[in-house]
Amino acid sequence: DIAEDLYKMLKRAKLPGPYILVGHEFGGWNMRVFATKYPSDVSGLVLVSSPHEDFDNIRKKMMTPRQRVSWEKSTRVNKSVQVPRGIRLEFTSQDDSRNLVRKSRTLGKKPLVVITGGKHNFQPREISRKLEKIWQRQQRELTRLSANSKLLIAATSGSYVQFDQPKVIVDGVLTVIESLRTGKPVSKISFKKENGKKR
Repeated sequence: DIAEDLYKMLKRAKLPGPYILVGHEFGGWNMRVFATKYPSDVSGLVLVSSPHEDFDNIRKKMMTPRQRVSWEKSTRVNKSVQVPRGIRLEFTSQDDSRNLVRKSRTLGKKPLVVITGGKHNFQPREISRKLEKIWQRQQRELTRLSANSKLLIAATSGSYVQFDQPKVIVDGVLTVIESLRTGKPVSKISFKKENGKKR
């Protein structure tokens, strides 16, 4: 529904494609679904801290029954809190969304940049380090969605790279633009850090 809403809004706003899509966390799933539904309207993709569709299932299997109950309770939207219906549906439809993402197509050779933080504080805390290793491995796996891809790690960031290290996000988007403009693979494109050294 979110992917379709975005498509309709872009058309009503008369903003012609194809588009470079950028999605953070759950938004990354929406962008992948959009790219599957409307492939001719997508020229490139940037995924920011977007989980692999199997991450939470692996996390659940690693938890004790008590940890699982506590974690699921913490991620549930409290019914007593007034939140917009759309946000509530995002949470209650997670499994449906996950299944849609699992069926999404690859991007062929369209430029893809996967961006992830390097320091998450995953819950439960007792298995946080193991989860970090799994997360990083799966982020590398996401680059397989395109034959023209690159992984950028924001070493000092958590999930919200756009707040902690916004330049990494800018570099990711510019990398996709440069690849489309010049035909260079994204893996061959780099930008200078603020101290003058190449990333």
